[in-house]
Formats: sequence, C-alpha cells, structure tokens
Amino acid sequence: MVYILNALPLVGEGVLVVLKSSLRKLQEAYEKGAVSLIGHESTARLLGVEYNRGQLKTFEVGDVYYVARLKVRLPESGDLPTVTEDDIVVYKVKVLESPVIEWPELARRAEEAAKIAEADSTPWTGAAVFDKVLRG
Repeated sequence: MVYILNALPLVGEGVLVVLKSSLRKLQEAYEKGAVSLIGHESTARLLGVEYNRGQLKTFEVGDVYYVARLKVRLPESGDLPTVTEDDIVVYKVKVLESPVIEWPELARRAEEAAKIAEADSTPWTGAAVFDKVLRG
C-alpha cells in the first residue's frame, strides 16, 4: 500500500529506506490511489489530499509512505498562511523485505560498502550503498 502521512509513527520493526521526494510526487501518488492519513485539515488542504484521521497500524513489507513535513506551523483556525513548496519537505519511505540485521553485522557491512564505494570510480547512490549493506 502507499500512504501519505505528516509524521512517520514507529508502529513496528523493519528496515526502512528514507529518500527525499517532492510535493509533486506525493500528489501524483495520491492521484494514483495513495491513502491519505493526514489528520490536520489545513495540512490536508495545503497538500491537496483528503483529510483523514485514520492511523497507520503496522509496517508492512513493500509499503511506501510519503511523509510531508511542514517547516512552518499552521494555525489552528484553519486559515492557510502563505506557504510555498519550499516550506514543505517530503520524504519517501519504503519498508524493505530484508530481515532485521543485528547491529554488529550491519556495521561490518556498512564499513565494507563504504570501502567499495570509495574504491569504485562509478558514483554510488545512497540506495545502492544501502542495498549492498543489507544484502552483503
């Protein structure tokens, strides 16, 4: 499932990948059927999504969460201040299938991936390094 949130609750265990996204991509996901769990009416209007006080129950492998964080505080009155896209930070979070890895093993793999990335002339994206860390 794909969800739109204004905060990421810790509702389970798992390995999450967090990447910067955009308001445009959040809105595209909503148009394709992402479920809004935005529980503040002003925030929902600002993001162009449905107001919904539902809540995320647990992390599910493969789920994607677009998490919108406002850099400004909206008034309780419901009046929208002048807010631009620069006032909104959006992250795309994905729950991976990988099993939870114990910290010593994760640290060893991260160190190994960093060495490979350093020696490799091809620039690695954060996702590629993370994939190497998780899959060994």
